[in-house]
Amino acid sequence: MRRSLGFAIAALAVGVAGAYGVVTYHRADQRHAVNALAVATLPVGTERAWDDYVDRRLAVAVHRGPLSAVVLADIDGFVGNTNDIPFGTPFQVSCTRNFGAVVSFGSGGTEVITSIFGPTTVTPPAEQAPRLNINAGSAAALGLQKRLCERVTTGVRTALAR
Repeated sequence: MRRSLGFAIAALAVGVAGAYGVVTYHRADQRHAVNALAVATLPVGTERAWDDYVDRRLAVAVHRGPLSAVVLADIDGFVGNTNDIPFGTPFQVSCTRNFGAVVSFGSGGTEVITSIFGPTTVTPPAEQAPRLNINAGSAAALGLQKRLCERVTTGVRTALAR
């Protein structure tokens, strides 16, 4: 009886210690997630570096041709494929989940898609994207991505309006 009581006390102590460890781990994990999302400012120079990078990528991906704007590479895997996009073609810029921007031209299942920045870029750009230096899910990174997507929208609109 003493032996079983001793085992019961030991099992209870191990259980309490284990539960404490699990709770502590989850709290630390939650704190880390909250801290990552709470980052409200970008490191110095990050915004300017991304603006310049997106402008250069946009100039390569969408530019004026003799009779139309030209998309240089679509994300269907046809590296170097060019597509003539008539002026006035409807388009949509989508921010991707993993800090990127994709432009779709046309509608009704016949869209031509190109990636301006982010993980969906097929053709390796001549340069690497600038470092973000913060969590891509942070408030500051999400704000930057939204602003960059608006910048892409303005750039495509300008290319198609000429």
